[in-house]
Amino acid sequence: MAVATLALAAGCGGDSGDPATPGAQTTLVPSTAPPLRAERSAEVVTNDGARLRITLAVGGAPVAGQAEACATGSPVAPATVPVTLTVVNLGDRTAPFPPLRLETTAAGGVEERTLVRAGAGECSPFPRVAPLGPGQTAVFTGSTPAGGGRIEVRISETDFVLPVTRP
Repeated sequence: MAVATLALAAGCGGDSGDPATPGAQTTLVPSTAPPLRAERSAEVVTNDGARLRITLAVGGAPVAGQAEACATGSPVAPATVPVTLTVVNLGDRTAPFPPLRLETTAAGGVEERTLVRAGAGECSPFPRVAPLGPGQTAVFTGSTPAGGGRIEVRISETDFVLPVTRP
């Protein structure tokens, strides 16, 4: 409790807390540069014959209307970047949703979690929805820890891998 009180007292009165610049003020200047974004897309035919296009986008501005970002729970990388996973049924019949999973590795080789959700659903590295009708699209939004590394979309029981390097 004493630590919390001390931290709050140091931040009061417009002081930056930096003894070299007492009373310094911080001004935020909006950046005009677009946020970095990496995107990759591939078509796949699943074991049951469904033809799908899977797109994974990492970084950039959050998707309009995106639900609150999924907390990744990473103590090493508390900052996150937005992730959008899109699956489109390219076939002319209803297709069962494939058993997708997101695997994430940090730049140093440490495994991390990327979580996404559809609508108000739960955050998970295993996105799921009902079967997709012809031409129907499922969009999952979420977050991944910032700081480089790689995210892969995989389909269980196949050799499909869609890798994206995190910006």
